[in-house]
Amino acid sequence: MRPKVSTVLAALVFASGLGVTGYAVANPGAALCAASGIMPLSRLHDGTLVEYSASDPDHPATVQRLLSDAKGRIGEIFGEPRSAPIVVFFNDATGFWPFRLNVYGSTEFIGARTCVLIGPKGQTIDVVAHELMHAEIADRIGIWARYTDLPTWFDEGLAMQVDFRPDYDMPGGANVETKSVRALRSPREFFVPDDRQLTRNYAFAKAETALWARRVGYASVYAELERVRRGEPFEIIAGTN
Repeated sequence: MRPKVSTVLAALVFASGLGVTGYAVANPGAALCAASGIMPLSRLHDGTLVEYSASDPDHPATVQRLLSDAKGRIGEIFGEPRSAPIVVFFNDATGFWPFRLNVYGSTEFIGARTCVLIGPKGQTIDVVAHELMHAEIADRIGIWARYTDLPTWFDEGLAMQVDFRPDYDMPGGANVETKSVRALRSPREFFVPDDRQLTRNYAFAKAETALWARRVGYASVYAELERVRRGEPFEIIAGTN
């Protein structure tokens, strides 16, 4: 048995004693984050966890440059980020069996703690900035408000403001009505299995949220999110009521 697999199995045995094995299978990203302290990962000086790669000894330095560049992009657009999520970079999405991880990236929530997972296809400034922005949104708005008040279309649209992948941009000069995306309030409604429709959802969310960010001013976005944390209705702040 490979060392990594045996370590993951040991973690699952531990988890089963806590009665959370079913949760681990249903929520692999969150489960990996919760067990990250006992996983076969190397911890960098800033606390970032990376999967060791014998074939790429410079990988830790690459990871740190990516994180620095991604945080810099967020800072240039919205202001310096303050969130401090657990950050995990992995190179093999199948290497943590039985966890089935997103090969690009995801942002997970374990109680009040945020965890950013970056997979082998997501180790770019766009994906890293996107996921770190999710962590920043949660930090500013508060975990409770994120679950009760924050629509998925807005969460994804705001994260897309620091994600410059061209697939998610509206065609130049296109006069497209994007308000329909506001109906996609839940993950189930937003994350559809049809790839073309999902890309459209991201593009519409990006465009619709950009209208709001320009209206309030990008430098004021954090302050607007913190109004929700203080109990003001999201619909009033976002102008969607």
